Amino acid sequence: MVAAAHFDDEVTQGNDYSLTVTFVDDNGAALDVSNQTFTGAVREVDNGPVLAEHDINDTGAATGVVVFTIPGADTDDFPERTVYDLWMTDSEAFTFMRGDLIVPRRRWVGP
Repeated sequence: MVAAAHFDDEVTQGNDYSLTVTFVDDNGAALDVSNQTFTGAVREVDNGPVLAEHDINDTGAATGVVVFTIPGADTDDFPERTVYDLWMTDSEAFTFMRGDLIVPRRRWVGP
């Protein structure tokens, strides 16, 4: 099995988060992943309780494009540092991407 890709990202507390993943072969051609099922989750620490699950838009899966999103209502409650995993399932589930999701606090400027 191939090791999961590692990608760290950032979303400001309370903002919507979106990550677009494009699956390609070794030659850069899009892979049809429409027969796969995708899931994703954010946790405070590896193997900890799930803080939020990603919403999945796989309408572009036939051309290799899958979009993972989390609404701002969820990121509003995240700690400043979280971890995420994205899974793909055909006959067997496996993690294909993981990383840190940094959540900077909103900065309020008063009058």
